Amino acid sequence: MRYLALLALMVSSAVAAQSAPRGSPEQKALHDRIQASLAQTERKLSAEAGFRPLETLVAEGRTVRRALFMFPYMSRVTHAVEIEREADGSVSLTMTESGAFRSRVELPASAWERLITLQGTLFRAKPYMPWDPPEIVQTGVPAPTCHGWVVVFGAADVGISGNGQWSSCSTVGADQGARAYAIEIARLAVSTRPACKAEEPDPLSAFQMCFDRPQR
Repeated sequence: MRYLALLALMVSSAVAAQSAPRGSPEQKALHDRIQASLAQTERKLSAEAGFRPLETLVAEGRTVRRALFMFPYMSRVTHAVEIEREADGSVSLTMTESGAFRSRVELPASAWERLITLQGTLFRAKPYMPWDPPEIVQTGVPAPTCHGWVVVFGAADVGISGNGQWSSCSTVGADQGARAYAIEIARLAVSTRPACKAEEPDPLSAFQMCFDRPQR
């Protein structure tokens, strides 16, 4: 059901974006609704994955980045990755599947440094910026169906929490920064399983192949 709910949000938002005039109160309300829904989605998916709320981690002074991967076709179990930097500088990666703890592996400190560099402005509040609704062209041909990746991100840091999203099927897919961030987390997860390292050159494909089957 969580997949269907997220898909419905994305579809309804796309439809609304086509009809809301640039700079209109309706378009501003749509922007606000999308931002609020993203936070709610991250919270719900994180709980189902077995992760604690970001607000709780912030209150405890922990520094965490997480990503919740939904495989193409929206039919796969969500695999959740959480990367934490401890006060002493050590870094660890934790994976859960279907809410069950799967593994916790130490990472080099450089992995955290690269992740923070790649995140850019991903977790900053997204102010409303008016956009032009896309032109609707009636062709009589059904729109193509896209079965792609959806990745929901979360961050807990000193005094703040944030969230973000990347989808390969929406206009957000054009956000190369968010895409690179998703790929880096997938690559780090795959690197914790030596048997998977050389199986696929594409990190997202390797991630799917690596964690969508029993460990060997």
